[in-house]
Amino acid sequence: MTETPTATTERRFAPTRPAEPKISLEEYVSDFKVRMQINNYEVMEFLDDCKKWYNSASPYVVKAFNYSKEKIQELQATTTQEEKTDKPAE
Repeated sequence: MTETPTATTERRFAPTRPAEPKISLEEYVSDFKVRMQINNYEVMEFLDDCKKWYNSASPYVVKAFNYSKEKIQELQATTTQEEKTDKPAE
């Protein structure tokens, strides 16, 4: 019989808070500004990707919608005609 490996749980972060910050307030502010610039760039790229996806997918969605709409109208028309012909004469 083979032994199953046991999962070891190791903490990947410090269990305690450092006594004092290692960087100054100005460094925090400049780091935050850089991170916000990166975030804004990534969000704009994501929106551009969404626009590209929409522009490439919308013709197919419109085509599928129009096809479905036509088929439903055809079925409604045939159902209406069948109901008219199936009614007994009074």
